[in-house]
Amino acid sequence: MRGAIQGVLAGALLSAALIAVPACTPPPQPNKTKTENPAVRETATQAPKPPAAAAPRRQGPSEQARMAARPAPPPEPEPVNDDPDQFLGQSGVAVAQLLGAPDLIRRDGAAEVWQYRGAAGGRSCALDVFLYGPAESAGSERDADAPPAPGGLEVRFVDLRGAAASLEERRACLAAMIRAQQLRSG
Repeated sequence: MRGAIQGVLAGALLSAALIAVPACTPPPQPNKTKTENPAVRETATQAPKPPAAAAPRRQGPSEQARMAARPAPPPEPEPVNDDPDQFLGQSGVAVAQLLGAPDLIRRDGAAEVWQYRGAAGGRSCALDVFLYGPAESAGSERDADAPPAPGGLEVRFVDLRGAAASLEERRACLAAMIRAQQLRSG
């Protein structure tokens, strides 16, 4: 009988040992194996990181060269008085300083007509400046071949005309003529 009791006790001890041994061992580490890479273990045990914001796009050498080859935009032109009436009452010398030499000079009765031609935005224009001697009025007659009266000529009438459909376009053309003369005179 002793043998039977010993057999039962041995079986009970073996069962108790099988239950007790796992309780005494430390719990297994998550994702820990003998062949595991430590970098893989770190990322596996940490919370996932949110995706990084997109980095700014870097320009490649060819794109940088293309950007450098682009000319800088021209500076804004200085504003000029584009009102044709600004010439009224001015001397011929003052008109020539602002617009340069006329493209055409003709005599029309008592008047000397100076014509300036220009273009802006693909549209042409002409400015006719009517000059009279200081003692003459627009309605008075004098010898067409006679030189202007002493004291020079004075602008009494202007006509800005051309292919431009609107007054604004014609005034832009006049402004271009004034700027061109400013560039020529330095």
